Amino acid sequence: MTSSQPGALILINGASSAGKSTLAQALQGALPAPFLHFSLDFFLFGDRVLPRTPQGKLRDWTTIRPQVFQGFNRCLPALLTAGNNLVVDYIIETPQMWSEFRTLLAGYDVFLVGLDCPVAELERREHARGDRGMGDARRDALTVHTFTAYDLELSCQTPLANNVLRVIREWAGRSERAQRVFPAVPLL
Repeated sequence: MTSSQPGALILINGASSAGKSTLAQALQGALPAPFLHFSLDFFLFGDRVLPRTPQGKLRDWTTIRPQVFQGFNRCLPALLTAGNNLVVDYIIETPQMWSEFRTLLAGYDVFLVGLDCPVAELERREHARGDRGMGDARRDALTVHTFTAYDLELSCQTPLANNVLRVIREWAGRSERAQRVFPAVPLL
């Protein structure tokens, strides 16, 4: 049985290691309505979804990457249509990816949050984590915020609790008319 009302989406976009997952998890616990936290990291850094070598490295990533991303992206409208509210952390890497999101999410209530983080801090976090490719954060930081406007922009240097309160306040305060409804655009 599906809900007659689609869910809402809070989409957090930012570079690798910016703190998107941390923010999403904190929001999930603080939002007044239930939200599912959904992330491509669940696939990439879990050990049960993607094919791996005995040493734990992703197998054939270059080959399967496009369909993994497309499959993940197409999960979002299905979850929303079923009535689930979602908080999603993601790295929208290119204008083409943004165009695909706009097409897939046309007609849904989407609140887009940009999480910015200085490159030096991204690199410090990337090195400390040890589970990301060195240089990924710098590469993302140079492009990820260049091709779309946000409903709300945050800084990773602001305390997490303050960012959570800002998202909740801004998301709850948007009017029905101000809710982002993506127009359908052709895929590039």
